[in-house]
Amino acid sequence: FAIAILLNAPEASAWALLLVLFWPVADTLLAIYRRSRRKTAAMAPDRLHVHQMVMRALEICILGRRNRRIANPLTTLVLAPFVIAPPLVGIIFWDQTTIAFTAVIAFGILFFTSYAIAPLLIRRFR
Repeated sequence: FAIAILLNAPEASAWALLLVLFWPVADTLLAIYRRSRRKTAAMAPDRLHVHQMVMRALEICILGRRNRRIANPLTTLVLAPFVIAPPLVGIIFWDQTTIAFTAVIAFGILFFTSYAIAPLLIRRFR
């Protein structure tokens, strides 16, 4: 779909389209990187995706095991601003390549840094 947009609307920025797809692309790249470092199969399942880590953090640090049933919906609420922000920026700056590129870099740094810091915060607030 993104390729079709680029072919039919050459003024559209490829970086803006990447922002629209940011979360699944970033999460997939992180999973590939994580699995390659651990020397496991690239398609092997694990429980280290961002949403799973946030859900476990909520269960461990805030909700407790008795309230597990609300951990998943609450995780959606917590992550919604982070999932929605890159596509919104991509839509706003759909024809401004430099700003869209800068946004991809900024969201990428935020995504990977927060993923690296999350286990430290979970251990601290346990």
